[in-house]
Amino acid sequence: NSFEAYCDTETKMKRQSVYRTISVVESIPDGKICHIDVTNLGIAKLSMLTTLTEDQRTELVQSADLESTTVKELKAKIDELTGAVQREKELKEQWHEQAKTEVDRSIKRIEDLNDTIDRLENKIKEMDSINSSLAEEIEDLEKQIDDLESQPIDVKAVEVILADRKSVV
Repeated sequence: NSFEAYCDTETKMKRQSVYRTISVVESIPDGKICHIDVTNLGIAKLSMLTTLTEDQRTELVQSADLESTTVKELKAKIDELTGAVQREKELKEQWHEQAKTEVDRSIKRIEDLNDTIDRLENKIKEMDSINSSLAEEIEDLEKQIDDLESQPIDVKAVEVILADRKSVV
């Protein structure tokens, strides 16, 4: 309890106030924010400023006259500033989720299109195979036609073949 007694007798401050002052001094060691002397602000305002990041402090110092601003007004400005940061963070998270969803949809669409391409390529191969077979068959039939056209026609043999066919039907 000797530190508490020291605080009471030497600084005329409660132990908690001394700790808060130490925290302020550690956070703002040169007493300046953005090259502006803030040592005249009082411990309450300085303590509130230590809750902000360096960038937030700089923004606040540049946008407000901290000496004439009341503690209540400063708290409102800090809440507004940190709220804006929080909203920005939430918007970034929301954008990230939307972007991720769009990327996932795009990936799915690409996969579907790749499957369609594969099916069509297989169909083309199948059609090429069928075309090749038909081309061979046409070539064979054309040879048969040429062979038949080069042979003399035996009318009697044709009549016999035709008669056999009629009797089968």
